[in-house]
Amino acid sequence: MLMTEFDSETKKKPTVVVLSIIDWDFRFQRPQHMAAGLVGNGWDVYYFDGNFDMHESHTRVIDGVNVVRVKCPQFGDIHMIKSADDIIIFDAVDKYLAEKQIIPDAVIVMYPTWYPVFFGIKEKYGTKIIFDYLDEFDGFHKTSKNPLLLPATTWLKENCDLAIASSQFLFEKVNAAAAKSCLIRNGADCAHFEKASGMTKKARPIVGYYGAIAEWFDFESVAFAAKTLPQYDFILIGEYTQGDAASLALLPNVSFLGEIPYAELPEQIRCMDVCLVPFDASTDLIKATNPVKFYEYLAAGKKIVATAIPELAEFDREFVLLSNDKEEFANHIRLCAEGIDSSASAEERMKMAQSHDWSVRSLAVHEQIMDVFPTVSIVIVTHNCIESAKECISTIFSVSSYPRFDVIVVDNASADGTREYLKIAEENYLNMSVFLSDVNLGFAKANSIAAKKANGEYVIFLNVDTTVKNGWIQSLFGRLNPDSKNSSKPRTVLYPLY
Repeated sequence: MLMTEFDSETKKKPTVVVLSIIDWDFRFQRPQHMAAGLVGNGWDVYYFDGNFDMHESHTRVIDGVNVVRVKCPQFGDIHMIKSADDIIIFDAVDKYLAEKQIIPDAVIVMYPTWYPVFFGIKEKYGTKIIFDYLDEFDGFHKTSKNPLLLPATTWLKENCDLAIASSQFLFEKVNAAAAKSCLIRNGADCAHFEKASGMTKKARPIVGYYGAIAEWFDFESVAFAAKTLPQYDFILIGEYTQGDAASLALLPNVSFLGEIPYAELPEQIRCMDVCLVPFDASTDLIKATNPVKFYEYLAAGKKIVATAIPELAEFDREFVLLSNDKEEFANHIRLCAEGIDSSASAEERMKMAQSHDWSVRSLAVHEQIMDVFPTVSIVIVTHNCIESAKECISTIFSVSSYPRFDVIVVDNASADGTREYLKIAEENYLNMSVFLSDVNLGFAKANSIAAKKANGEYVIFLNVDTTVKNGWIQSLFGRLNPDSKNSSKPRTVLYPLY
């Protein structure tokens, strides 16, 4: 009969809030893939759009991700937050969290001007701050003048619990400042883009590109190639926002198709003989860029020609042809289109993409975030208290979202069914250990024995008649010396709760 008591009991998932740089429904890239990947690795994810609602906050669930558009009519989007004192946006987000009874274990920050929000959440809940350093933010002409951008970026580098850089350039910038940092590049949803493999019959070779078309796009090289290769059609997919596109728009063999939904991209790519990554490699913005589309092109088995982007240098000649010289750039396109290049086969390109699949990247992100949380061992002593033990233990597992904890129970020779309950509980909760004493050791000695068996960096001594609430472990950590995380040795901190 006791076994059925565990049928509906599962450990509460850890919760992460993603403060995004783009809306979920915009161009599907690293932010969305990372969020969906964390869901696959056992997290509850709340993805906050970069644009705000003018009327009421609302949530929609997509691929298991809770996508949130928070009400904040004072600001249209995150780029309009220009001061650390703009706490109106924090109030709006915190109101949403309170209404949904969410206490975040981690916040992933993808754009620094979310500062009032992530700083406020950290102060209120003791939440871990993860900085996804995915772009050289001040390299964007449109947003670089925001007075909050630089100080907020600096704060994140120096105070985040983990910095994840998307390129070597960004990693070198953040590694010296952050307490913990790692390099996790972009990737591809291989299953999605493999639909584009093969080739569609057509009258003329097609050279293609998709993505943003802005000031970092190498208009000159693409225009030169289109003029040099009039027998090819050039298709450019994506929103045009800025830059000198006039030289391209007038060419008869160049077509601008605008934005195309992510779901439809494979069908568009399928007809392309050569795919381009034509970025201005002289800028820090592009030096810091690890192009998502490179991996997606690989997954589609397509031949790739690019400017000399540093992040692609290791793949040159085998999986991409690189050059900043416009004549050589055009010749690379010709070689690929005519099939006389010496790069890898379509099968080899697709195989290479598999090692950069978003499932691989997401697992790495999950592991890095988990490593930020020190392990906590919760020690409980029982003696003839079956009802209290049931409530205490079931509540721990049902409300504790903290990612890394285990429970150690020492029973002092109970005779009321507590021992039997604990044996079954140990079988049903993977991170629970039970030690049954044949004699009553007393409260102090039993706690001492359990503490010696604990593997956690921190030990919480919990009375069996205690009922915990959501966020209780995070709250305890919030009372620690803030400098303790920088200690060279793990410390054991004991929390007697009554």
